[in-house]
Amino acid sequence: MAVNPAFEHVLIQEVRYQDKPLDLSWLIEAVYIETLDLSGPKLILKLNDREAIFRDDVGIKPFEVITVTLADPYRRDELDTIERFVILTMPMDAESVLTLNCLSEVIFQLKTPATQARFFVRETPTTVVKSLVNHTAIQAGAFPAIEDYHLLPSMRPSRLLKQIARENAAVIYYQRQQFTFKPIKSLLDKTALISYHYNDTRQQNQMVSLKQANADPLIQSFTQRQFIGWHLSQGAFNANNANATASSTAPREVVGFKSPITLANLNTHLMPTLEFTCLGNGALKAGITLQLVFNRSHAELPIDESLPNKVVIQSVSHRYAVQKYQCRVKTCLPLNNEY
Repeated sequence: MAVNPAFEHVLIQEVRYQDKPLDLSWLIEAVYIETLDLSGPKLILKLNDREAIFRDDVGIKPFEVITVTLADPYRRDELDTIERFVILTMPMDAESVLTLNCLSEVIFQLKTPATQARFFVRETPTTVVKSLVNHTAIQAGAFPAIEDYHLLPSMRPSRLLKQIARENAAVIYYQRQQFTFKPIKSLLDKTALISYHYNDTRQQNQMVSLKQANADPLIQSFTQRQFIGWHLSQGAFNANNANATASSTAPREVVGFKSPITLANLNTHLMPTLEFTCLGNGALKAGITLQLVFNRSHAELPIDESLPNKVVIQSVSHRYAVQKYQCRVKTCLPLNNEY
């Protein structure tokens, strides 16, 4: 990345609007959010605009594009990317703090309603996804061609991508100039290359604060279902390709699928687990596996084993304010309800 070392900052290196750099001395706070779905990347910039420099002199307006260079040269030097963001809203508070709420331009285009219908018959999910993301760089797994897909006029491509991900028990997300499309069950397959410790100040990677989601019963009440499909010759069937009258404690829901594989995939979810804050680390991004260690003061039981020791990052917020760089990390675990 060609950035003059004399002008290096903590996280936001440069912001360009209409190919002109903005004065970052007015920057109060910046939050760069990466997610394990198509709701991000997002960017929140808070600027001191008491003199109306950005609103009047520069002329920043909603639905225009800014180009942002992000890097963390003073911390781990693991974040180095240039992203284009669309300004969605730009409210200003009573103290003349202008907030730019932005969404990645790539994701913004996927959320723009389609003008023409597109039909994908007997094509693999990977082929469909590659076509919808306009051939942006993508890392994709292998998925069998089971269902047909169609994009109707006024339908958002992101909605179809979300449908494809659910029916194939997969995740689709974009970050750092690349899409990723892979099975949920593969998220924990890789060895965790980053470890974070709680209650141990000797470690380099420490969790400063910790919060447990503890929402499993509520989430499962909305996700536990016995999905029932219908075949013209075979009649009703469930995910195990057995008679749909088989007993189950989960409520039944009839869906329009003809494959037991798809019915089984519908019961695969990501369950929120833990949320923690830590010092800024550009290597933290959605989709990677973390090793967590929860230390206790008990000599015979030094580790808290009631909490998961291996998790997947669901979202990470890289926050800069007053020359400080911190991360807020939300984690999850794959869940498969087999009914």
